[in-house]
Amino acid sequence: MKNLQRVLMLALAAIMITACSKSGLKDLTGVKMDTESAVEKAKSIAADNIKPDQWKIISVSWTEGMGRDELSNNVSIFTYEMVDKDGRVWNQSFMSDLGWKATELTDAGWEKWHKNLNAKDVPAIDMANLNPAEVMKDIEAAKALIPAEFEFKSMDSYTMNTYDDPKVSIKLNVIEKGKETVSNAGQTSTVFYELDFRKNAKGKMELVKP
Repeated sequence: MKNLQRVLMLALAAIMITACSKSGLKDLTGVKMDTESAVEKAKSIAADNIKPDQWKIISVSWTEGMGRDELSNNVSIFTYEMVDKDGRVWNQSFMSDLGWKATELTDAGWEKWHKNLNAKDVPAIDMANLNPAEVMKDIEAAKALIPAEFEFKSMDSYTMNTYDDPKVSIKLNVIEKGKETVSNAGQTSTVFYELDFRKNAKGKMELVKP
């Protein structure tokens, strides 16, 4: 009887594992910054939490974490810039540490930075039809521009907007080949650098010179 119960419990566990969605399993190990999974997660969060009849999304970004999450290449935060029906612009973030729950809305300070641009006139990002392959194309194009003496370590951030240039900006963390670490007082740290990339008017990614 005990053997039968054990078999049934194992079978039930197998069913539960099989029933888990692919996105759920990915969340357990982290959503990688530079993958289509990050784009799909951004789309699903928007679909589940941001009502298109109440809000217009004009910017979306996802960012790697700090501290223990730095250089992990895992998404820590998705942030959306949104316009309400009155034309006010707000930011709202969804954090991995909170199980992708929403933070409080915060005023984006639109009037301070865009005095001559009415947010009501800014086009929306069509999140439902955002193409992961197109996003990946830009990310891979940015990686291809990394100078030869460096190599990719993680993606710090990806940002897309409809109102300001550049429309797409990407930050990559890189390490210098042969000089990846430094030791001091018995502690070894990774030495990395942040490179900025943007999509120009011709639709090509370019490295922003420091």
